[in-house]
Amino acid sequence: MMLGIVIHSATPFFTKVESAIDTGVLSFSVWFVHLFRMPAFFVLSGFFGALLWHRRGAVAMIWNRVDRILYPLAFLMLFLFPLLAFIVIFADRLMAGDPKALDVAGRHLFHETVTRGDFQHLWFLYYLVWLSFGVPWFLRRSKRKNKDWGPRQAWVRRNFESPWRFIVVFGGLNMAASSLFFMASVPVGTGWIINPAALLYYAFFYGLGWALYSSGADLRRSQERAWTLVIIGVICTALYGYLRDWYGSHQLTLDNFNAVSVGLYLAVLSTWSVTLFAFTRGIMGLFFRYTSGESRRWRYLSDAAYWVYLVHLFPTQNLPKLFTDSTMPVLVQFLVTMLLTALIGFVTYDLFVRSTFIGRRLNGRVYPRGSVPLSVLGVITLLASGYAIGSGPFEQKMAGWALEQQGGIVSTLPFGLVPEDEGRRRHELNSKCRSVGRYLVCSQSATFDQAQNECRRLDGRLVRLETKAENDAVAGIMRAVSDKSFWFDLSDRKREGSWVDSDGVALSYSEWAPEQPDNEGGSEDCAQNNYNAGRWNDLHCERRLPFVCERVTDAIDVMPNACSVVDKVRLDWQAAGQPESMAELELGPALADLCTERTGHGVDPPLLKVGLPHALMPRYTVVPERLFDAPGLHELSAARRQSLTSVFNGLEPTIEFGLDQIRLTTRSWDRYQSVSLPYTLTRGEASRIKLTTKASGAAHEYIFQVKSDGVYLEGQSRTWRLKPIDQ
Repeated sequence: MMLGIVIHSATPFFTKVESAIDTGVLSFSVWFVHLFRMPAFFVLSGFFGALLWHRRGAVAMIWNRVDRILYPLAFLMLFLFPLLAFIVIFADRLMAGDPKALDVAGRHLFHETVTRGDFQHLWFLYYLVWLSFGVPWFLRRSKRKNKDWGPRQAWVRRNFESPWRFIVVFGGLNMAASSLFFMASVPVGTGWIINPAALLYYAFFYGLGWALYSSGADLRRSQERAWTLVIIGVICTALYGYLRDWYGSHQLTLDNFNAVSVGLYLAVLSTWSVTLFAFTRGIMGLFFRYTSGESRRWRYLSDAAYWVYLVHLFPTQNLPKLFTDSTMPVLVQFLVTMLLTALIGFVTYDLFVRSTFIGRRLNGRVYPRGSVPLSVLGVITLLASGYAIGSGPFEQKMAGWALEQQGGIVSTLPFGLVPEDEGRRRHELNSKCRSVGRYLVCSQSATFDQAQNECRRLDGRLVRLETKAENDAVAGIMRAVSDKSFWFDLSDRKREGSWVDSDGVALSYSEWAPEQPDNEGGSEDCAQNNYNAGRWNDLHCERRLPFVCERVTDAIDVMPNACSVVDKVRLDWQAAGQPESMAELELGPALADLCTERTGHGVDPPLLKVGLPHALMPRYTVVPERLFDAPGLHELSAARRQSLTSVFNGLEPTIEFGLDQIRLTTRSWDRYQSVSLPYTLTRGEASRIKLTTKASGAAHEYIFQVKSDGVYLEGQSRTWRLKPIDQ
């Protein structure tokens, strides 16, 4: 169980790797644990299940499993985890200024308790419950039929006690069983609905452990060649990681059945099988060799392991946030995260579990706490860790809350122009979908097909990520709204390994996370984004995730004015070949000149008089790099700034200088929104001009200046960099 910390500590850092060494170390750490941990766990579970069966009887064995596994699992899944999720969501929405924070958290509580549909990192306990009940039933039935398992148990004992036969025989069985389902690593089944292939797979290892006890196998024989087997396991793990990357582009399926894919699959399968049984027997032997004597330390670690695994996911998900803006090497961040997670787990175990009713439930009895200095150190560690984890995000939340109260990221623009409800507009047909430019970010959870249908209903489509720029932009927009992953338009349901959009078009660009897509369980056919900060992962299409829609066409409603309407009528009349009178021929150019002058799409006469005909162009966009210079926004993390910048760019803000008005225009899902205010100009230097705006009876002065590296606007203790659109 303790090795789970390694996997979940490594996962967040795959998106921060800076070199091939970083990727290699993280990948090796994950595969080193993943390839044998769960099968070895079920072997041990079967061994101790048989011990309880033979020493206490079937009824006592079943009640022990109910008390030690089923009750804690139900408590965690139905009470503790939903409660923690409720507290986190409520605090998050409350700090964001959401008046419906309690309602949102309540609905999330219902989702976590009733409709979530998966066991997260505790899925293996769910399978263990089924096996703990199923194996006694199977043995009872075999006994009624006078089934003799003695010869088979003796066969298991003989093959276990020989290190090489153990690897060859049981490795061969693993290859044969896995090939039936095209598996290339240990299966995972997190859903409430049992995965039959995964249950049968782990039933084999549970039965192996049961047979080892029942046959009287001498486990001390595992010390033979223990170090040799561990070294073989390390070498095969490295080979597996290398072959698995190659196999990803030649995955074996019924539609892709050829010599290359079959050869690679057998190579991957064989290295995995050798790793699995070499590590299982070798590490068991090392523990017998070095820890078989009485040891209070090892007993303490063994008792604490259950609790540490149950609670480790929260720190492994949140501690990496401490390194958001850190220059510390990635591998050092990974190591610190592992150590702090383990420390938090052991301290909470000693303070709140070991000598309480929780410890009685998990360990079968109550133990005394550690020494007083250890308890004091534990309290200090918890407080320091809590402050480290919470203080930075709290300051960032407060800064984000203040930004939302001011009108969102658009409030950082000059002149105080903020379109009403800009950046927070909800779609009238779905209040859970928020408009950000030409995208709808929908926070509701839906299956892949439901997400596609809902986007079509909203006159859009599930977003297609065809370039890295668009992928980063959409992932950033989603992270500004939610830290969850989301569906986008990509699947391989028609042909395994052939990833296409809903029109059957394959993308020329991809952003798969390391070791993905892996088609885990043989049925992961749809793509999710933000699996690791903009990376992709394949997932079961029936999982429920948020999603992002994009506008099908750019033909959106632009706010019309009299000039554009008259001009369109005149051009349509000409295009139809209709005759025009002399008056109409004279009126057309006059209207065109007037409209150009008054809407700012040309050089306004007043600007010519101040001597800067080229300094003040009609239309600008704001370069995002200076948006966060506003007071109170310095606390925002680099990741938060990046996501808000994606939102800002998605809104496509444009500042237009007309004859006497400044207008800000932003894009929404199906229209543009505008807001304006009056301004005046006064003469300045050759490359400098003063603008004065009036809003709510107050006048504000700005300096518009052309420098060698661009155009700048200064005022209200801020500096903005502008980019002319018409150049």
